[in-house]
Parts: sequence; C-alpha cells; structure tokens
Amino acid sequence: MFNEVKNITARQAFIGILVFTGAIAPGVLSIFYFDPELFKSLDAFKLVILSMGISLPVVWLNLFVASIHVHSVNLKDRLNGEPSQIYSSKEEKNKDELLFEFIVALWSSSVVFYTTFAFIFFKGLSIEYALFYAAGF
Repeated sequence: MFNEVKNITARQAFIGILVFTGAIAPGVLSIFYFDPELFKSLDAFKLVILSMGISLPVVWLNLFVASIHVHSVNLKDRLNGEPSQIYSSKEEKNKDELLFEFIVALWSSSVVFYTTFAFIFFKGLSIEYALFYAAGF
C-alpha cells in the first residue's frame, strides 16, 4: 500500500485534495454543524454519500458556469482564426479543458461553502440563513 501512495503524482494529489475540499468536506461540515446527532450515528460511507449529496448540486452549477466560460473563450479564439499552439491533438485539448472546468467548479464551490460557513459560525445563524447566504454567494 505504501508503494501505491508513493506512486501518486503531484497532479493526482492536488485533484484529490480539491475533490475532498470541494465535494466532501462542505457536506460533512454542514451535517456536523446543523445535526450533530446524525453525524455521530452515520458510518463513514454513509456520511460521505450524504455529504456529497449536499455539496454536488453546487459543484454541478459551478461546472455549468465554468463550461460556458471555457467554451465561449474557445469560440472567440476560433472566430478570430487563432490556431491552438499548446495542444498536439483535439482529444488532449478537450481532456485538459474538462479538467480545468472541474477544477474551477470545485474551487468556486469551496469558496461558496466556506464563506457561507464563516458567516454562519460567527453570526450563529440557522440553516434557512445558510441557504440564503449560499445562494447569494
């Protein structure tokens, strides 16, 4: 097992940390803050599934926005007739664009959730206000 961990690249570690902080941790924090008894009663697998159910709608919304932005930039480049000089193939370009979209979506979801948690924690607000602040961010 140590050899498998040793073979992880920096890119894979970065993506793993980003997935945890953007898709799993916000849901776990929500459950822990708003319903501590549920947090204590769930095993790890159920906790991860429930927390992803809380976090992923925001991630998908941010992925949609990031996708629109990336494709609008690509359309502008194509209309201007600028060839892509970074990528050797269209598949490689599409793979990197998709990864970039996911990274932006996870990062922006993290910003939304953690900013909302900061407001909730310091002001002692209820879940209704949490949803209001999250929608605002």
